[in-house]
Amino acid sequence: MPATAEEERHVAPMAWAVVAGHVGSIGEEKGNIYTGPEHPDSPRFVLEDNVYVIMSLVIEIREYIDGEGRSPFERWFNGLNPQAAAKITTALERIANGNFSKVEPVGSGVSKYKIDWGPGYRIYFGKDGETIVILVGGGTKKRQSSDIESAQQHWAEYKRRKRREERQEQ
Repeated sequence: MPATAEEERHVAPMAWAVVAGHVGSIGEEKGNIYTGPEHPDSPRFVLEDNVYVIMSLVIEIREYIDGEGRSPFERWFNGLNPQAAAKITTALERIANGNFSKVEPVGSGVSKYKIDWGPGYRIYFGKDGETIVILVGGGTKKRQSSDIESAQQHWAEYKRRKRREERQEQ
């Protein structure tokens, strides 16, 4: 019998099982989703009265490298002050843990992660499948239009090179 929200607060510290996967791997009769104060961003599935499974999706974050061997994201990131760099690093950790709550699509396969701090930092990326994020740039709200245009060009070039490499492997 699944725990109620009140019971869950008391049971949760007893035992945790961590797995990667999806609801189907747990079983249909045990697919009740609960969230709570311990892990508000992680869906939990009750297996037994005192064992939960935290569903986690690990995202690999990579930087786009242009034809001259440079990373537009790295170039932008290296110019940030330490406080801004810390905010960006925290945002990247959230993405790596599968938290896309502050992400919006900007077109042509590119998305932005909005950071509501300072001048309104943005991280631009594309998703290569379900578990790989390619960082294609960064910027601020003020320069958003030109940053998005650059990010879209970098993403298009990344996809072209990837298709070319896949054809060469065949």
